Amino acid sequence: MTEKHIVDFRKKLESEGLQPATVYKNIKVIKKLVRLAIKQRIIDRNPFSNIKIKRTRSKRQYLDRNEISAFHQVDASTNSYQLAKDVFLFSVFTGLRFGDICTLQPKYFIRKNDIIRLKILIQKTKEPLEYNLNNKAKEILLRYLSIGDKRYVFPMLSKCQSNDKTTIRKKIES
Repeated sequence: MTEKHIVDFRKKLESEGLQPATVYKNIKVIKKLVRLAIKQRIIDRNPFSNIKIKRTRSKRQYLDRNEISAFHQVDASTNSYQLAKDVFLFSVFTGLRFGDICTLQPKYFIRKNDIIRLKILIQKTKEPLEYNLNNKAKEILLRYLSIGDKRYVFPMLSKCQSNDKTTIRKKIES
């Protein structure tokens, strides 16, 4: 692999209409593999040594209230569609990442009268998070607390027998 290969690959990705953040992500993966190959003495020269990779961030887009409401009204025709819809909306109403939602356990929720309080350690940042759920998030949560596996609130990991964090992370990412 040479510098020219890397530059040509970047140009190819750009010519396919990929956004700069996506191009950066693809090149970053290759750079990581090259560093690993050097460390394992598979190659002896780093073709990235004279290449600068600029990181660009894409502009986040957010759903407005009308779009969320329209999504909420969609009729999910199967259990798996309903689960996908509920998990997405729970994420919207709570701000939680998908990985954190997958690993939610009933013990993370404290009920007091009509209030449900979430108390969790966020996986990515290792920061504690604690707040009361709004009514829409509460409605979704109560539906899943009343059925199925009591280990996790949502059933995505119900067949995962391991408590090992690496195994669980791989299951979430698959």
